[in-house]
Amino acid sequence: NNVNYTSQNEGIAHMCGHDGHMAIVAGLGCVLSRSKPKNTNVILLFQPAEENGEGAKAILEDEHWKKIQPDYILALHNVPSYPMHSVVLKTNEFTPSVKSLIIALEGKTSHAAHPEKGINPGLAIAEIINTAQQLENNNQESDDFKLITLIQVELGEEAYGISAGNAIIKFTLRAWSQEQLILLENQFVSQVHKIAQKHILQTSIGETQLFAANKNNPTLIQEIEKATQKLQLNCIKKEKPFSWGEDFGIFTQNYTGALFGLGAGEHTPALHNPDYDFPDELIETGIKLFYQTIYQISQQ
Repeated sequence: NNVNYTSQNEGIAHMCGHDGHMAIVAGLGCVLSRSKPKNTNVILLFQPAEENGEGAKAILEDEHWKKIQPDYILALHNVPSYPMHSVVLKTNEFTPSVKSLIIALEGKTSHAAHPEKGINPGLAIAEIINTAQQLENNNQESDDFKLITLIQVELGEEAYGISAGNAIIKFTLRAWSQEQLILLENQFVSQVHKIAQKHILQTSIGETQLFAANKNNPTLIQEIEKATQKLQLNCIKKEKPFSWGEDFGIFTQNYTGALFGLGAGEHTPALHNPDYDFPDELIETGIKLFYQTIYQISQQ
């Protein structure tokens, strides 16, 4: 973006707003240092590595964290396309379970003039991609929402005299619940093995970047809604989860927790778009909402 605070590393930026989220947490720390609710300890968590699903897992395994064991855990994420400063709430699943698969196919190279003497994975790749589309149900209004997204394909090498003999295909799978995701994965993997066997290919499948579904505690969501009303903010109740994965989910699987959305503006570019820019005016709203919710919980 053409702004005076672009990254010092040309062409590199985090187009999701986590810098803004951390500014909110830092601001909350300033407010709590001046006016801390009685009989309440508040831990401010500046968590790295959300995008690859490794950050929350590392926190949970950290010896210092194991000594904390919070009663409640809260987080927010800015959400473009929603009115600025609106609060987006949903009980139970807020974001889906997500897993990425790395499928390696091994055949046999041959001279490009005699592909019949080798085993080229090209046709198998086409069948696997087609199968992925047949298995998915990309209707976010459906209880049976399931999505298989093609991420990357690597086939052979740039050697025009050689018919490719190996390939790697990468997919991301997502579904509303962990149980649905396991079922989708089993169906897809079974089909991949059948296709590979048909084309006489050796197959190995690995997994990476697992995001657990965010399961929002209903009582905690009620407290956030009450804080929203106290601050006279617009509250939007979502019927279906968002379709993106979120590292915070593993916390809500282990503690009483909730993740809520903070509207970033109806005309703000989408997350991960190259023209996205976090709206700084959300910082004060996020601070106030966190503080009011913490204050209410401390009065119980």
